[in-house]
Amino acid sequence: MSKRREARIRWFAVGLVVAAALMVGFVEFFVMRTTAETLLRRSLESNLSMRAAEVARDIHDAVRSVQVVATRPFLAGQLVLVARGQKRARQALQRGLISFLPLGPSALALRAQRGPDLARVGRFVTHATLALPLKGIKGARLLWNRRRGFVLRQREPIWWAGHQVGTVTGEVPLPELTTIVRAAQTLGASADIALCAPRGTDMACFPTTLGPHKVFPHMARSLSGSPLPMSYALAGHSGFVVARNYRGHEVAAAYMPVASLGLGMVLSMNTVALYAPVWLPLWEILPLIVLVLVVAVLILRWQLAPLVAELVASEEDARQATDHWRQSEARVQAVLRHVDEGIATISEMGIIETFNPAMERLFGYTEKEVVGQNVTLLMAEPHRSQHDGYLQHYRETGEARVIGTGREVVARHRNGNEFAVDLRISEFFLGGQRRFIGTMRDATGRKAVESRMQYVATHDALTDLPNRTLIQVRMEQLIRRSERSGQLFAVMFVDLDHFKAINDSLGHDVGDQLLCLVAGRLRDILRVEDTVGRQGGDEFIVIAANLVAPMDAALIAEKILKALSAPYFIEGRSLYIGTSIGVALYPQDGRDVDSLLKYSDRAMYEAKGAGRGTYRYFGETMDAVASDQLALARDLHRALVLEELVLYYRPVVSLKDESVMAIEALLYWRHPQKGLIAADEFLPAAEEAGLAISLGEWTLRHIGQQFHAWTEQGFDVPRLFMNLSPRQMRDQRLTQSLQAILADMAMDPQGLGVEMTEDGVMDNPEEAIGILAQWRALGVEVALTEFGTGHSCLSYLKKLPLDTLKIDPSLVCDATTDPDEGAVLATVIAMAHEPKIQVVADGVEGEDQREFLRLHKCDAYQGVWAGESFAAKDCEPYLVAVAELRSEPP
Repeated sequence: MSKRREARIRWFAVGLVVAAALMVGFVEFFVMRTTAETLLRRSLESNLSMRAAEVARDIHDAVRSVQVVATRPFLAGQLVLVARGQKRARQALQRGLISFLPLGPSALALRAQRGPDLARVGRFVTHATLALPLKGIKGARLLWNRRRGFVLRQREPIWWAGHQVGTVTGEVPLPELTTIVRAAQTLGASADIALCAPRGTDMACFPTTLGPHKVFPHMARSLSGSPLPMSYALAGHSGFVVARNYRGHEVAAAYMPVASLGLGMVLSMNTVALYAPVWLPLWEILPLIVLVLVVAVLILRWQLAPLVAELVASEEDARQATDHWRQSEARVQAVLRHVDEGIATISEMGIIETFNPAMERLFGYTEKEVVGQNVTLLMAEPHRSQHDGYLQHYRETGEARVIGTGREVVARHRNGNEFAVDLRISEFFLGGQRRFIGTMRDATGRKAVESRMQYVATHDALTDLPNRTLIQVRMEQLIRRSERSGQLFAVMFVDLDHFKAINDSLGHDVGDQLLCLVAGRLRDILRVEDTVGRQGGDEFIVIAANLVAPMDAALIAEKILKALSAPYFIEGRSLYIGTSIGVALYPQDGRDVDSLLKYSDRAMYEAKGAGRGTYRYFGETMDAVASDQLALARDLHRALVLEELVLYYRPVVSLKDESVMAIEALLYWRHPQKGLIAADEFLPAAEEAGLAISLGEWTLRHIGQQFHAWTEQGFDVPRLFMNLSPRQMRDQRLTQSLQAILADMAMDPQGLGVEMTEDGVMDNPEEAIGILAQWRALGVEVALTEFGTGHSCLSYLKKLPLDTLKIDPSLVCDATTDPDEGAVLATVIAMAHEPKIQVVADGVEGEDQREFLRLHKCDAYQGVWAGESFAAKDCEPYLVAVAELRSEPP
């Protein structure tokens, strides 16, 4: 009985020991395995999330750097000039592109809507091993080149005045993507990052960490019927899976899409490496367990007393096994410590529990200094004061505004400095307790780049003044402030007079320098509260804030006129330029940005019409003028139908033999109420109403009819001239109408001449040269009138295709009484004769003026002394005299 009981006790003890040993072994194995899997999964998912965010951010930053180039008004304007045939614009485009290379692009190319590149800088990738379009970003492609790595190529349209005028193609190197892929090896020798995009039912992949130089243009998304981890990422899912990779190895993989770019990203690690820290101590423990079992059985066979000593030895062995387990845990922790993102974990109460080396570098604290401290130690106000309240609210309600989403916050360094960081918080549970993981990255560099890009997008590249976009924003802010305070402010539209002539005659470089000097003077003379910006070209906008009365705007306008009228010294020469200013007041003239800009622009044109070099307000008087112009335009429609228009004729007399060498046709309107109105008074209203071409055609046709009428009466009719407004001159329809009318009336073009004012031609001399050449090609004589009233350069006389130059009466009236005026008039006549241009002096009122002109070899004259304007029937004596004079023998 005792032997059977002893045997039962012995076998029970053996069974108990064996069961305890096996339980300890299995428990230790599963705890170690679960811990390793949990830590690695969180590490892989957190690391992949940060790297995917970096990839998306780097790609979007690269796209924005090309978009900044495409939105430059300067480039768009130069493209328009290239389309118009200006060769210098190409050089400006080339210089403009070079200025953008320091902002990030490695290569840029500009082209018009059709044709080859107009400008090209940098070096483009010519042989891309893999080029994939990006989803959601039109014109963007991600390239891989073995030598240059990842490169983003982006094509953006360029717009001007609502029309696309060209495209810019840029390439931005993305070395950070290569670093992100290769940096996975810090997680372990088998760690691998893959970046792929869908290609039909398959996918295309860039080089991976383990294959840094090999691309996969076509790869199946599944292996032996099982989806690869990348297939989940390309389907838009995020998560963790243990599966076979494309090499057939079993891996633990975290996967997720890269923003909405159509890319997928997978971070994987071989499961052999995953469980290596578990199997190594397990194989060390198993022999020990077997030994313990054998010893225990032997002891139980002989005596029970020595069992205690053996149990003590077993406890020591168990302690050593625990140490091995702790070493395995340390290996997993090392993986977390070598990531390049700052990572910290905090408890549910906000107490810091872990603090990796990247966080130490970021904040200047050591781990020992912060562990056990409240996380508010790292926060700046107001986050520091509000944080504990946020945590309590989350514990009580479960409402979270920041968990699972990235955001930018202000952090506080150990030295007290505050700086921006990108923060992402995630939540996990360990041992039944809630924990939070915070990952951080210094955002200072990114914010500096964004700030610079924002500055470039809102400031003029040439003058560094606020551009139109920023001006409108500041106007909106001032309007909102003025709505509350009732404060008065003014918007001034500042336009340089005849800047085009300086730009064309002296070159765009001189023009650009002049614009910069003008911008500097405007900055210097304005008050701190005022704003000056460049609208574009030679137009500037001034916002004069905090005005007490409308007259304050006049004082500022006069100050601007005085400052800008002083000479400019550029490249050894002195330049002068006039200025016209239009003023619109808030709230009298408008309560929104568009109205104030429109009315100040309209007032500026009123200033130009008043002789330039002055300023004009927009107000009730201008509204009244606009109403009168509208009524006048309505009456003009009726006048064309009722034949209320009439032509008067003014002779041009030769100084050589006093013969009438030409006749100028003047358009008048017999208004039923206002009487006889000259064309200068109603032509602006006609142009606004779209009747300028109709009036021109009417004049042409009636001149032709009168020419035929006089010819049939036997008169030798001299050349008949008609006046053209700037808008009529530039409209090709009038040129076409002239050809049709001449053909219809069988009239010789050599019997016709056209006159254009100096201001109308010099507003755009290059365009005028082509238009005047077209008229001359038809056989029509071309004359430039009112010469001397503007700021044109005499050197332009050699470039303009002119037959006749008509000197304004203002230069003729004092020529005989003022020696200086006489010298100027003589110089103009002499210089006009150099390119063989015929000179006519207008406004001759006496014999002394006529003799002065004859002495200085002027060709002809007009004015009171030559004869005023006459109706057609009153011109016949002049025509008879011409016929008789021409019939006399030489």
